[in-house]
Amino acid sequence: MFRVLGLILENSHYCSAQTAESLDKLRQGWGSFQQSLQCLQETANQRHILHSLRLEMMDDRYQKISDAEKKTFEWIFEDSEKQTSSNPKLRIAFKEWLASGDGIFHISGKPGSGKSTLMKYLCRHPETETQLQGWAGEKQLVLARFFFGDLEIILCKRVYWASSDRCYSTPFVKRQRK
Repeated sequence: MFRVLGLILENSHYCSAQTAESLDKLRQGWGSFQQSLQCLQETANQRHILHSLRLEMMDDRYQKISDAEKKTFEWIFEDSEKQTSSNPKLRIAFKEWLASGDGIFHISGKPGSGKSTLMKYLCRHPETETQLQGWAGEKQLVLARFFFGDLEIILCKRVYWASSDRCYSTPFVKRQRK
């Protein structure tokens, strides 16, 4: 049906003025239809890609992280001046960085010091999205989260070693399972 409609629109120079006007309107509608069809195809492709990346255990690490005790991390959205004065290496407080900063805000600490708990808190806190929405302005804000667990770290290391030229000379790759 679409092919026939396309042929009619291509051969419209054989028609009367009134028919030509109708065909012009049809052409415009046809163009809009094709654009909508292309948009739907792109959306379907994006959903397919996202679905193929999803793992059943994708949220396991996030779920295993303890929730922060009440008021533990409230400081991160409150006194910005106190944050920068207590840490000389900190150039911008976290809340200001969310709203207007760029680059990476690096959070570091010893194992078990609460880095993942802080990140889970930030993912859930409505102020995070509020500040990021101000940063995004008129653009659509897309939030994503992923917490690496043991399995993901092992997989990343294997991918790194497999893609590295060094993999052929390292004992790690040459070892065989007994």
